[in-house]
Formats: sequence, structure tokens, C-alpha cells
Amino acid sequence: TWQNRAMGVDKGTATNNGVIVAKDAYGMTVGSSGDKDTAKIVNGVNGKIYVEDRGVGIELGGVASGSQTKAEATNYGEIYASAAKDFGTSDKNGKFTNAVQIKGDANNLLSGQKFVNEESGKIYAADASSAVYVQYTSGAQVINNGLIEGKIIVDANASGTQLTFDTASVTKGNLELKGTGTVINAPTNEKEAAAVISGDILAQAGSTSQIGKLVADNLAVGVAQTSGASGTAGTYTLNAGATLGVKAVSVANGTLNVTGDKAALTTDELTLASGTSGSVSTS
Repeated sequence: TWQNRAMGVDKGTATNNGVIVAKDAYGMTVGSSGDKDTAKIVNGVNGKIYVEDRGVGIELGGVASGSQTKAEATNYGEIYASAAKDFGTSDKNGKFTNAVQIKGDANNLLSGQKFVNEESGKIYAADASSAVYVQYTSGAQVINNGLIEGKIIVDANASGTQLTFDTASVTKGNLELKGTGTVINAPTNEKEAAAVISGDILAQAGSTSQIGKLVADNLAVGVAQTSGASGTAGTYTLNAGATLGVKAVSVANGTLNVTGDKAALTTDELTLASGTSGSVSTS
């Protein structure tokens, strides 16, 4: 629950063509009683959503005890999320600003939620907690055809997440991947250019596979154990025909698989951290 919500929908469509300021609040949300009917959220081409101090611009949540609402959201307009505010040690609501959030709960995983950032859509969240945050979901879809500035986070307890990047899309920020069965979909047509991530792919835990042609700054697989923290093992797999071009690859804990037919990895530097269980598999 949250104390302030600008717009909500259980069934049908909620559309914003104006300005929403979510200050310690949520902008557009999905209720929990829609059941199998698909609730739709639309931020129109003239719509602007601002997230300040704490909160979420668009949330595909909609879970309650034993129920959930199937939902999808489309952004044609602009979403701005600023840095999260520290409300002090006595605050119990957390410190976060997420432009878009797809999140169920530990006892009720959301199934099949979908977010599309269309060609005209712009998300500015470079200083926020995330541009897109996914957790406690099964089969969530995030499609970027426009501009996203900020981190895209697929957290633990998210399975089967589909991240899709179009040739013309602009994505500026790291992909932080901890879920299981995450799939990155990039262009596969020979005549199309690769999708570009202006940031790092951080396969920190769980398993991630890639389809199609992708270019990113760097790829890091797993998190090495340190004296102050335990490490996590990640897996990153280039499926058949997939190509990935990065400046550097670091496998700290886990496995990088370049095993699919005609799969190819291009990099200037490959590092296997000493004393860890990192490995690279090729065939």
C-alpha cells in the first residue's frame, strides 16, 4: 500500500495526457481486483510524470492476498525520476525512486505484466534508484523502442523476464540482472543494426541469455566474494546466432557461455578473477 496515488485502474484503461507529480507517492498504478481482465495504463504523448523524493511513476503491481490484476502499460510521453531522499533512521518506508516498477510480493508473484516504452517515449532516471525495476514476477516483459536513461534492474525472485531493445532504441544505463531465466532480445534480422546499451551488462546472479545482436560497454558475470560480503554466481549465455560486442569482459563468479551456433563475443579484454569459480565455455 502507499499513502498517495494519482491515478489507478482495476479494469479498462487509465490515460494521462497532463502532468502528474508523484512526490513521496505513486503516479499511475494498477489495483488488485481486476482478476483476468487486462488493466491498461497509458502515459500519452503529452503526458508527463515526475517522481520526487520517493515513489514510482508507473507501477504494474496490483496484488493482494490471493488475487492479482493482469496489466500492461505504455509510455508515449515523458517520465522523470530524481534521486531518492533520505527520510531519516526512523522512516520505515524505504528509500527509492523508480520511474517504472513491475513488482508483486513474495507470496504472490505477478504473472505476464508488460511495459512498452514507445518510440516517442522518454524516461529520464539517471539519478534515480532505477528507470525500470522488476521483482517478484514471472514472465514480465520490458520493451524499449524509445529512450531510457537510468538502470534497468531485474532483481532476485523474478523469473522469465524478457528485455527487448529495438535497433533505434536508446538505452543509457546499466542492466543489473539477478533473476532466473532472464532473456535479452536484440535485433536478429541481418539487415538491422545491433541494439546498443550505453552502459554495462551486470549478470550478477541467476541466469541470463541473449538473442540477437547487441553492443554494450562491458559485461560482468557474477560478483566475487570479499572479506565483507559473500559473492553470487551468475550465468550469461549467447544463444545461437547471438553476437555481443563489449570493451571488456569480467567473469568473477559463474559462467559465460558462448556455445550457440554462430554465437560470437567480441571484446578487447577478458578477465577471470583469480581465486573465484568463474569460467568461460565455448564450442
